[in-house]
Amino acid sequence: MMWLGRRFNINFERIPVYVYAAAFAVIIIFLFRTNNVKTAYVDLTDETAAKYDKELNERYRYINSNTSDTVVVEPLKNNPTTIHTFEVSPEADNIFNQWYSAHFKKKAIVLKK
Repeated sequence: MMWLGRRFNINFERIPVYVYAAAFAVIIIFLFRTNNVKTAYVDLTDETAAKYDKELNERYRYINSNTSDTVVVEPLKNNPTTIHTFEVSPEADNIFNQWYSAHFKKKAIVLKK
């Protein structure tokens, strides 16, 4: 607090107690309320985002190393709430499957049923 006071020329002795109480209440409300920052921290701390990244990279390596023109992939297990994920479907004519197939230069990429 002393550094903050010196840095911004604030005299903390003149700030009323109710200002501290109000600031503390706002912080508590934001900690318990659902918001994007809290959701992002949860995804990072429980490592859902890291597990998703690892799982997706393993899928990409599998698709690249597969010599078949039609590749069947396992469903992703870890889906972080902060990332809107598009999962391939079991139907090859799904537009997202077609994008996947075009990117990896395969005839079809489908999800295992």
